[in-house]
Amino acid sequence: MFIDLHNHTTYSDGRKTVKEILKLAEENHVKVISITDHDSIEGVKEFLNSNLSFKGIFVSGCEITVCHKGLPIEILAYGFDYKKFENFIIKKNKKENKLGDLTKAKGLYRHFKSIDKNFNCEKPVLEDEIWSHHAATWKVFYKGLENPIIKNAIIKECGEKSTLSRGLFLRRGLNNPNSSFYVDVSKVFVNVDKTISAIHNSGGIAVLAHPLLYTGEFDVLEELWSKIDGIECFHISAHGKTRQLIKFAKKHKKIITGGSDFHGETNRPFNSMKISYRYYKKIKPFLKKVY
Repeated sequence: MFIDLHNHTTYSDGRKTVKEILKLAEENHVKVISITDHDSIEGVKEFLNSNLSFKGIFVSGCEITVCHKGLPIEILAYGFDYKKFENFIIKKNKKENKLGDLTKAKGLYRHFKSIDKNFNCEKPVLEDEIWSHHAATWKVFYKGLENPIIKNAIIKECGEKSTLSRGLFLRRGLNNPNSSFYVDVSKVFVNVDKTISAIHNSGGIAVLAHPLLYTGEFDVLEELWSKIDGIECFHISAHGKTRQLIKFAKKHKKIITGGSDFHGETNRPFNSMKISYRYYKKIKPFLKKVY
């Protein structure tokens, strides 16, 4: 039996529906599942308020974008009462997500223009349609890739793989304070303390998502360990440092979690981490809401 506490659906930037994720979970012997869409609990609400069924254990979840010292990072919320948490996440979405996306899109647009004044792209605008994870930003990004001068500039600074993976460009460029492609959104997004307080007030626990994605080392962990409840030690980005993360978590008496961070891509299969159910036994006492 396995657990997988990090998955995305069509409610954020995933390609599978909640129903499809649950079906995959049962087919892959996943005993404990969590839907952790970006800044959305619509998948959690669908599961709890519909006739969807799952033979295992469902843990309410959400991956929340926050800012720490100008660096966008993500906090995973687990086991919260969604009715208590909903007010916070709705306000956050209204105030921040569209504005944050627009800020990044405009910043990227200006930078692309500085690289090539002939860059041809519509200026990003705030749209009324339902927010989709970084939608305005990616419109500018993909338009930039059509321009050989801009594409070469991205390759030179962020590596060729960053032109093939927008997530990689996000980490190496847009969210990296040391990159010329960096766009500061710290004034837009809520801070770590306020987010963790909202999670705790909803009965949930706060876990730092994929800590080695931000700097590649333990910098962010060293700065935030006293604020968070747990660490996502099992993640594809750990790159052989899972044991070090577990050691760090145990040293500071933090909850150990993990998941495949599944978005529906064919190159990263569902439940790719194969995390043993025994870890859930240690997490369970801290979760107030499981289904």
